[in-house]
Amino acid sequence: MVYGLGPYIADYPEQILLSGVVQNWCPRCLGHRKDLDSSQPCLHRHEAHTELLIKQLTYKQAWDEYGIIADLGPFTNDFPQVDIHELLSPDILHQIIKGTFKDHLVDWVGEYLLITHGTHHAAELMDDIDHRIAAVAPFTGLRRFPDGRGFWQWTGDDSKALMKVYLAAIEGHVPQDVVCTFSAFLEFCYTVRCEALTEDDLIKLQDALDRFHQYQEIFKTTGVVSTFSLPRQHSLCHYILLIRLFSAPNGLCSSITKSKHIKAVKEPWRQSSRFDALGQMLLTNQSLNKLAAAHIDFEARGMLHGSCYVQNVHALSLELNLPHLPFMIQEFIHDQHYSEDPNPPEFDPATAQVFLGNLTIFNSAAASFHAPSDLSGMGGMRRKHIQATPSWHVGEPRHDFLCLFSFDYPISYYPCTIVHCYSYVHKECDPDTGMYVVTPTTTGDDVPDVSIIHVDCIFHAAHLIPVYGPDFIPKISPHNSYDMFHSYYVNRYADHHTFEIV
Repeated sequence: MVYGLGPYIADYPEQILLSGVVQNWCPRCLGHRKDLDSSQPCLHRHEAHTELLIKQLTYKQAWDEYGIIADLGPFTNDFPQVDIHELLSPDILHQIIKGTFKDHLVDWVGEYLLITHGTHHAAELMDDIDHRIAAVAPFTGLRRFPDGRGFWQWTGDDSKALMKVYLAAIEGHVPQDVVCTFSAFLEFCYTVRCEALTEDDLIKLQDALDRFHQYQEIFKTTGVVSTFSLPRQHSLCHYILLIRLFSAPNGLCSSITKSKHIKAVKEPWRQSSRFDALGQMLLTNQSLNKLAAAHIDFEARGMLHGSCYVQNVHALSLELNLPHLPFMIQEFIHDQHYSEDPNPPEFDPATAQVFLGNLTIFNSAAASFHAPSDLSGMGGMRRKHIQATPSWHVGEPRHDFLCLFSFDYPISYYPCTIVHCYSYVHKECDPDTGMYVVTPTTTGDDVPDVSIIHVDCIFHAAHLIPVYGPDFIPKISPHNSYDMFHSYYVNRYADHHTFEIV
């Protein structure tokens, strides 16, 4: 019988158990546990070398000098041509997201504020950071944090969601080097998560890692930490080699199996009475499977198609407070009519075609696109929903765009949307955060610059996070976020597809 063993995904405790390595040592290389942050490359562990050391050294010498547990042999020793140290693959969840981001960087920011500003002012700053996180506008696929980053128990999903908004929230309350540390780390994390990586991408990956190591020194100089010899953070140094060995991770990590465990075990258990819970959990899973099957059947029968309603132009202009909406529709029809004309005539409201019919209004729309670096379906296709509804979940309004509507004129069908235009503050992205900064544009009389565009013109929805600056902000609703600030970051970390195109 021939066995095939491939890359082994495991968190750090399981990695050291599998490889027979002592806690706080690296299971892949011979770097000393007190010097894992060394800039010098280390020799990689190898089964033959480990067995030789076990024969030549005492148990204590092997433990203290090489981090080897002499009486614990990896299970791969029984397989020919297999080395556990080479099989250990990247684990993005525990090494990058929960390890480096949550357990290190986020905690270090709190420690920095405490050391630098004292208990009282540090608490005020942390409260304001929570207000900033809670004020982030909603976006499809983006989790909300109504109480900021305070959790009784963190999960991997909590950490992944917080990564998308944390950088903009701390900017202004922490030094430039701390902001650059997070920016370099996020660039490394999101680049690793891409579907495919070229040699140029690996060069950028190494550059991001070098900048991360350079800027995080501020946490050492300010007394937050005494060393960066941390196994999970050290593991980032091996990613480029592991990508060359095993190809791009593309999100493959232990979170995939954990997500199945959460859906099949944890969530049904939480919904049970906790007494003789197994039968209740099985019944819950059976019910969820039946609901999923019913959803597919209802979808096939056309029973779940989005609702819409009909409204005339005048009523919609009053609802949206856009008195010039009829003229905007005139201009839109003019642009569509001459869309293929290289020398279109100038728009003249006096002679342009007038639309007096009804508009079909939609409160939501679904977009399907190719985004293999995000969790997606067959062929890398992903679907997202965008909303324009006066009440979201029986609460405040949700406007990813001002309005989505369609109309026929005279025989053509025009699906279109009303958007508020923004312009770049600078042509280049912000050097500290790595994000572009935009500001709402206005007409000559300070009226918001609003226009109608065809839905085919939309390439991707953009998520904006306010540029908070150093000032404290009041508690504001996330639904009012786009009306309260003068400039915004284009959030390239909203999802992996956005990161690749922005």
